[in-house]
Amino acid sequence: MPPPADIVKVAIEWPGAYPKLMEIDQKKPLSAIIKEVCDGWSLSNHEFFALQHADSSNFYITEKDHTGLQFTSTLHKVESAQQRTARQCYQVAFSPSKSGDHLGLRVLC
Repeated sequence: MPPPADIVKVAIEWPGAYPKLMEIDQKKPLSAIIKEVCDGWSLSNHEFFALQHADSSNFYITEKDHTGLQFTSTLHKVESAQQRTARQCYQVAFSPSKSGDHLGLRVLC
């Protein structure tokens, strides 16, 4: 008997770790799927991560399109765009700079 149509197997890659083959229930919200993926690698703070297509497009998986994943798709688990932006702002704000441009950003952090 074939698996339900809303259950797909995908390979998920994470830098420095072996890829994992996981079953994803596309009826679940994307945040629940990302939490399951993070739990598989024992990572906390699942809200800081996102899924991204591993093909040349590198498009992020969104709540609207996660139900269209193909069987045996390959995905990357990556830092979410919001988390990456916050990390980059923090790095710029607290980097040693002689120009003083980063001082205003430091106040925001």
